[in-house]
Amino acid sequence: MLRKLNTDNLKEIHSKLKLIDKEKLDKLKSEADHARKKYEPLLAEYTDLGKKAAEARKRKDRKSAVMFDLKRNRIKASANAARQEIKVKRDALTAAKKLASAKVKAVKEALVPVQALKKQITAENKKISDYNKNRIASDKRYKSAVKLGDAIMAAAELRQIVGYLGSVQSSQKSIYEWESGIRKTIQAAESKLPR
Repeated sequence: MLRKLNTDNLKEIHSKLKLIDKEKLDKLKSEADHARKKYEPLLAEYTDLGKKAAEARKRKDRKSAVMFDLKRNRIKASANAARQEIKVKRDALTAAKKLASAKVKAVKEALVPVQALKKQITAENKKISDYNKNRIASDKRYKSAVKLGDAIMAAAELRQIVGYLGSVQSSQKSIYEWESGIRKTIQAAESKLPR
């Protein structure tokens, strides 16, 4: 039951991690995209006029080159302002992403011990499985000894069965302690989630 609770809580934390500052990031991203799309024709025209002026200079057509330069210079201030606005919005988005990433990293770092504990639990579960296989084999030998009337062999096998059951219980106790440790780690990580 504790394992299921821990698993559910971990899933919940991971889903909350994806939502950290999501609205803010989405808003900033849409603003940056909107600014880029809004000024794209102006910037394309500015670039195009520069290329046309350069081509006219290569052809030694001073009149066309001057005309393109004049047109380009008329929109130069607007193009620079547009570039600046796009840069400001992009920088705001980048800063927000870094901040959200730092928040996520803090929570993920708090969850690092969970993986180590899960590996220990998996190893302990393998031990329990081995104990149970040995217990079943001892149980078969015990029943065989009882049928044969061999009290000494039956008592020896019964002692082994009890020993294996004690080992299983000890392993289960360790697993419970590790699951409790996972629960505490998850609670610590939850406390680092932004409200």
